[in-house]
Amino acid sequence: MRAVIFAGPSLPPSVAAGFAGIEWRPPVRQGDIYLAALSSPAIIGIIDGYFEIVPTVWHKEILWAMDQGIHVYGGASIGALRAAELADFGMTGIGQVYEQYRAGRLTDDDEVAVLHGPEEVGYVQVTIPASLALWFESRNPISTRIGRTRRSSEPPPRMGLRRRRLHVLRPGSRKDRSIKSASMRSPCFRPSPRILIAA
Repeated sequence: MRAVIFAGPSLPPSVAAGFAGIEWRPPVRQGDIYLAALSSPAIIGIIDGYFEIVPTVWHKEILWAMDQGIHVYGGASIGALRAAELADFGMTGIGQVYEQYRAGRLTDDDEVAVLHGPEEVGYVQVTIPASLALWFESRNPISTRIGRTRRSSEPPPRMGLRRRRLHVLRPGSRKDRSIKSASMRSPCFRPSPRILIAA
């Protein structure tokens, strides 16, 4: 039995290498499930996938793979989102993030989005997903934000990637120059060949 798993920052190569008998592929993008299904694996697993920078994996290609008799699983990130959206059609979801989507506590793709580096640097994460921030929030009912106490009954702040804020990363903009200047002074600054967005 052969399995093809699409993973990136949620399960980086250093961790994934410990699982034998699985064909690991980088985060899924549009067309990848179709191409994987052509080789007739028994299982396709979707963990991470790209969006914004390339077209996102289609629901139709997942449905087509299942129609070919392939069991398709999803969890952790965009895999959990697609599994929640396609559960009624037979896609199997795994894990807490999937359960949150099915229950309606998570609703958008930006809630599992992370900025990360390329495969060459092990998909090192630059941000954390909003779903993880909400998980931490649920375990710390009282937190301090900008000098005031916030009770757990108040809605948590949105901490995911917001598409309208991507202009900050536009090369050459005044905000981009100030961010570069500030980040280069930071002891945590590490130059990266490119930053990618994945869910």
